[in-house]
Amino acid sequence: MNFSSSDDGQADILLVAAYDAHSPQAKLEIFVSLSFREKELLYEEMAQLESNGIPLSEASRMLAKASGGSTRKWLKSLRRALEAEDSSGDALQRVAAGSLDGGVLAATARSGQLDTGFRYLSQYYGMLHGLRREVISNVAYPVFLLHFAVLLLGLPAAVAGGGVSGYIATVVTALGWLYGLGALVVITVVVIKKMAESSSVVDAFVMAVPLVGKVRAAMART
Repeated sequence: MNFSSSDDGQADILLVAAYDAHSPQAKLEIFVSLSFREKELLYEEMAQLESNGIPLSEASRMLAKASGGSTRKWLKSLRRALEAEDSSGDALQRVAAGSLDGGVLAATARSGQLDTGFRYLSQYYGMLHGLRREVISNVAYPVFLLHFAVLLLGLPAAVAGGGVSGYIATVVTALGWLYGLGALVVITVVVIKKMAESSSVVDAFVMAVPLVGKVRAAMART
């Protein structure tokens, strides 16, 4: 079992450990960032062990031995939290403070369905991992073509007598406009996303956009 990942970015949610190894009650904030893929694999393994009746503290110890990097740090933080908290629900909520993970795991632990919580989160982050890869694969080639076109755009200026300096100036100016437009698109998407959360009309418009609507629909089903 190896939870390392090299083809995925870091998840937006930070998992927080709040305990010192020598003094469990003393707070020591350690931020552990796991990728979507790492979370998918970790939570799936935790779900299987929980289903087999293995205590959470023992499961975290076993998985820590078989993993490395950020995953191992998170599992060690979980073990320290389990030693300090009265229940597994409180420990999980503390370690995953302020995230979707903490709420789901704490609620399912208290209802005796922790394996369901782990499995739900594994599927959720697996979906996010797949969507991210799909988006990257869909935009990578167009982005390459845009940059290649910008490089070609500067050639007439160089041929016309501008030389290297004229070519560089043309390329830098074009890239500036391109990146500015990209930033505007990102800001617009963020604003529309916020509006869609509170307006059914805007949400319906977003759902009608091919790729964006697919992502939105997938998120809504989780």
